[in-house]
Amino acid sequence: MNKVHTKRVPQFLLALVLTSAPFMAPEARSSRFQQALSYVQKGEYASALPILRQILQDSPRDVEALNLMGIVLTRYDKLAEANEYFKRAIVLKPNYYPALKSLATNEWTLKQVSEAAEHFSQVLAANPNDPEANFCMAEINLSRKRFEEANKYLRRSQSLLKNNPRLILRFVNSFLEAGNEQNAINVMEQFSRLSDPETFFQAGLLFVRGGFYDAAAKQFERAKDSYRSPYELGYNLTLAYVKARKYPAAIASAQEFFAKGFRKAELYNLVSEAYIGNGQWKEAYGALRTANQIDPHNEDNHIALADFCLRHVSYDSAIEATTNGLKYLPHSHRLYVQRGAMEAVQGHLPSAKQDFETAAKLAPQERLPNSALALVFTQLDQWREAEDILRKTIEKYPGDWLSHYLLAETLYRSTLSRDGPEEREIVQLLEKSAKLNPHFSHTHTSLGKLLLKRGQLDRAIVELEKAMELDPTELIPVYHLAQAYRKKGNITRADELLARVRLKKVEDLESSRQKSLLFQILREGSQR
Repeated sequence: MNKVHTKRVPQFLLALVLTSAPFMAPEARSSRFQQALSYVQKGEYASALPILRQILQDSPRDVEALNLMGIVLTRYDKLAEANEYFKRAIVLKPNYYPALKSLATNEWTLKQVSEAAEHFSQVLAANPNDPEANFCMAEINLSRKRFEEANKYLRRSQSLLKNNPRLILRFVNSFLEAGNEQNAINVMEQFSRLSDPETFFQAGLLFVRGGFYDAAAKQFERAKDSYRSPYELGYNLTLAYVKARKYPAAIASAQEFFAKGFRKAELYNLVSEAYIGNGQWKEAYGALRTANQIDPHNEDNHIALADFCLRHVSYDSAIEATTNGLKYLPHSHRLYVQRGAMEAVQGHLPSAKQDFETAAKLAPQERLPNSALALVFTQLDQWREAEDILRKTIEKYPGDWLSHYLLAETLYRSTLSRDGPEEREIVQLLEKSAKLNPHFSHTHTSLGKLLLKRGQLDRAIVELEKAMELDPTELIPVYHLAQAYRKKGNITRADELLARVRLKKVEDLESSRQKSLLFQILREGSQR
């Protein structure tokens, strides 16, 4: 036993358990005990152990020696063995405060929650204001989701929190993990005068991680004037404003840090989101262009600029943005996928095919280039090539919802006049795709169409209604849902639905759906 571990025991408790233990007055101690205690206080535990063993061999009912032996074993992370010594001391001297406190601390560390709660309660009966015992009781009650009790004990541990403000973060994190945002906010309000910039900043990160962006922004604001890393603070404050949809505040924050000389590409990229949210398209475009100029070798910057151009400028400008990006990043499969998808949307299928093939060669481990290439093959009526690619992709990535969907579409369009095993496989593929990603409307539309064809009207209606719910602008599920309701005899509902698509041709609707699929590929690619 030469190495001290103590990784499991909170260091603030270890130190305070030792320093607060009221050992007997020096004149009442044996010289051997004084020597052992001196070693412990200096951290020389290996020297203290043989002395304590000899004392307890000679005097097994020595309460002070039993307690000190438990402390030494705790320092060696031998908590269960240490607890036996604490219990022996308590048997000899019930309500012995130091041993009770040490025993409860170890039990809490060992996740023996009920035992720890019982012994901490005894500690608090002897000393209601013990800050460590109150803190641990607060954590115990929090683990039991007794939030009011947790707050009561937490308030009584202020003297501990004053010297260890980071401990506040443990409670903020625990409240957030329990889904109790308001109590997490209340903790930061109650102890704001005890917190320092680092605590405020770390609390802000916890709120960001939990998705509570208004609360995060408030903590970052508190740390703003004195945090050790101004840029890190500024970026996260701007991020919190963007996520909270406080776009003018986000823009003002970014501009403030730009003025301080922090002209970072990632901050320009971030503020572009605020400009877009605020409807300032020209400023958003300028911010994205600046980000690319500052760091032209950052793939995300080129993807963001291309995505902006696609949504707010033109296909040609989006293609130009990806082409420019490839000058700096000629091995970026994501940029090839983005450009290929935009070319496919415009009907430039040979160019799209070439880009997707290049992306697949550059990143054979990625599934998206192959899925995109398969989609182009279907548009070129090269069904067998599409099927081969998709089956290999699914074999390699069985959890890829998009490949399951595309294979189902490929098989359906290449076997339109056939029933039987192929059709059953298509249904299974669509069901698997919907299970893997229940939020993609086209999967529910295709499944609903096929179930309608098979005469399973009730199931078809469920799927088509789901598709309409996910994408109210999509008209294909409306068209087929009208057919399903007509076959069910609900003519009124069928006519209401048909009125929405009366001026549209089915061929036009299908063409629109193919473009929607390509946009899905663009979204997938931009998120990687």
